[in-house]
Amino acid sequence: TVPFSKHELTVFWQEFRKVAAKSPSGNTITKNHLAELFQACHVPAETGAYIGRLFDVFDVSKDGQVDFREFVVGLAQLIHGSVEQKIKLSFKIYDEDQNGTISKEELRHVFASMCRTMNFAQSTTVSEDDLMGLVQDVFVENDLDHDGRLNYKEFVRAAKNHPELVPYLSSPSRQRSQSSNSSS
Repeated sequence: TVPFSKHELTVFWQEFRKVAAKSPSGNTITKNHLAELFQACHVPAETGAYIGRLFDVFDVSKDGQVDFREFVVGLAQLIHGSVEQKIKLSFKIYDEDQNGTISKEELRHVFASMCRTMNFAQSTTVSEDDLMGLVQDVFVENDLDHDGRLNYKEFVRAAKNHPELVPYLSSPSRQRSQSSNSSS
């Protein structure tokens, strides 16, 4: 089961079909369409490393396309998942080369893109100096074996110390939809 209402699933399905109609298959979406679908579904997103990695993680079948089931399951983990699910998903997003560890550059690259996404949604800014300071702090505090990379266990520790590393931990889109529902 997925943690979405029947109405939400209907809206997601309608928007998914509209966006998928633009893809070669007509019934799946490609990486180029995920940001558009997120926008249509009122999920904060922008193009760049973060949305690209999110697509790669949603694409469970690894065929370069995301079908509706993959989209809903991925979105459910992203927005409504437990803290542990969100940390695991975040690790997969940050691990750009999929080698089971996260380098400083991977963390900086994806976190910068994620900050632009969140800044877009929340109208706040993070400077490059702040970003580099966070990356440095994360590694100083959590790279326990001092190999210059974070393994999953080290990333879990980092995420607990720095919850801003885990996107949607407070589910901004859910809060927004709840506040817009209460005003209607």
